[in-house]
Amino acid sequence: MQSLPALVEPAIYVYLLGVAALGCALYGRLWLTHRRTGENGGAPGSRSNG
Repeated sequence: MQSLPALVEPAIYVYLLGVAALGCALYGRLWLTHRRTGENGGAPGSRSNG
């Protein structure tokens, strides 16, 4: 089995770390949005008729 060129393996790790960071950022935004709307009892900008 041939070994990979010197820069391919670090490039793969950097790519995977970037994807993981992006996933964590999106998850954090969704979590914060859900947490904020949970305190208000509805979606942002929504009004209750109650």
